[in-house]
Amino acid sequence: MTVQSLDVVFVRDLAAKFASKRKFVEELEDLVPAFYEHVGEKLQAWVPPPPKIERTDPIDESPIADPPECDLSEDVHPKVPPDEEHR
Repeated sequence: MTVQSLDVVFVRDLAAKFASKRKFVEELEDLVPAFYEHVGEKLQAWVPPPPKIERTDPIDESPIADPPECDLSEDVHPKVPPDEEHR
């Protein structure tokens, strides 16, 4: 079942105020801003959560191997005799 609609209701007892048209209108003019302040301004449109990725294959949880250690103290360029450098 999915929610199709939602009714938000603000109730205040106005039993004695219905005797006078003027008092009813005054109360209604007070109730509408109060309803908006307490309920209306806090309403937000519903945003569905983002879809989840469904994996078909299991994830390999094994740790990743560290790269091999390199000795950077050694010169990585081949040694060229001084007399062959400018050929």
